[in-house]
Amino acid sequence: MPSDMTDAPDMIEPVPRRTRSVLLAVGAVLVAMVVAVVAWVMVGPGVAIIDGRSVYVGFGASPAVLVRAHASNAPWGDFVSATGRVLRSGGGLPPTFTMEGRDLSPTSRIRPRDRVASVRGRDVAESIVTTTAPEPAPVRYEGEGPDQTVISSGTAGVALLKVGEVSGDVVQKTIVIEPVAKVMRRGAYPAGSLLVALTFDDGPWPGQTEAILDILKANDVKATFFMLSGAANHHKDLARRVFAEGHLIGNHSVNHKNLSKSTPDVVRFEIVNAADTIQAITGYRPVWFRPPGGNYNAAVLQIMAESGVKLAMWSTDTNDWRKPSPQDIAGRALAGQQQVKVVLMHDGGGDRSRTIAALPQVIAEYKARGYRFVTFDHVPPDQLPH
Repeated sequence: MPSDMTDAPDMIEPVPRRTRSVLLAVGAVLVAMVVAVVAWVMVGPGVAIIDGRSVYVGFGASPAVLVRAHASNAPWGDFVSATGRVLRSGGGLPPTFTMEGRDLSPTSRIRPRDRVASVRGRDVAESIVTTTAPEPAPVRYEGEGPDQTVISSGTAGVALLKVGEVSGDVVQKTIVIEPVAKVMRRGAYPAGSLLVALTFDDGPWPGQTEAILDILKANDVKATFFMLSGAANHHKDLARRVFAEGHLIGNHSVNHKNLSKSTPDVVRFEIVNAADTIQAITGYRPVWFRPPGGNYNAAVLQIMAESGVKLAMWSTDTNDWRKPSPQDIAGRALAGQQQVKVVLMHDGGGDRSRTIAALPQVIAEYKARGYRFVTFDHVPPDQLPH
């Protein structure tokens, strides 16, 4: 008997495709949520250990982010000159990081519970440029004596330089045109020569001694600086510059005490200790001693002789320590018509801006009068002031 389809069991109706997609999506979301929960529990967010400190990194942070957040103990590198001199502290590259002995790139991920160490950033050196500069003519001396006469002016050469673009530090110098030496003849001063010794007391004094040195150098004048060893000890480079530029250094005591009212032990200390200190700084031991304020007595002279120093006074006092006008200082420096003059001025002990302002005029006028500039050790013995 033929089967009647109407009598067959009910068939299961298939799930619509759209509904199935929704169920799959929901399932994926549930899986993702489970994974996220597991990640939250297992990974973070949280903290990493940076240089032994706990630093919040969320789910992860790059070294660049940590640098911006100042999470590193290590400093930035420096910007340095071509010779390695620091031009700008912290002007180099940022710190880098290592983990388990390996270097991390700037884009690496540092995750919670990672242990990371920072390393100082690398220095960045300035660029090197090539330029030329005149090479000064050396000086060759003939004979002995304080007077100097130019025999041949010489000519400068040319040097090829490799220098730091920012600092100007010379990395390499090649002489491409050799200079021709300047020749100077030395001898005694001609009879009747007009001589002037410019002397400066109480330095070295930052800002002021440099300004005086610059003026002297520009005018090709050598002078004598009677230094306080206390000041020289605080400004060693400045004391060395005075000596390096060919000026004479004299002893002016340690602390500028009135020696005529001091005990013999104090006098001896002020003279000998000052000489020791100045020698240790400059390599030169002064033989001329100028008592502070010009105050001395027979006992001071006796201790000076025992200490191997000679008295150095002055013939012309500008009284610049009272801070008169530059015109007054210049007038006092130029007063008198002596054949040999020793002029007292100051580069230390207070504001000497008026002295600095007067100095170019003093030098120009003495040159116009025909005076030769000498250091104190070239003052003729029979003309030494007392």
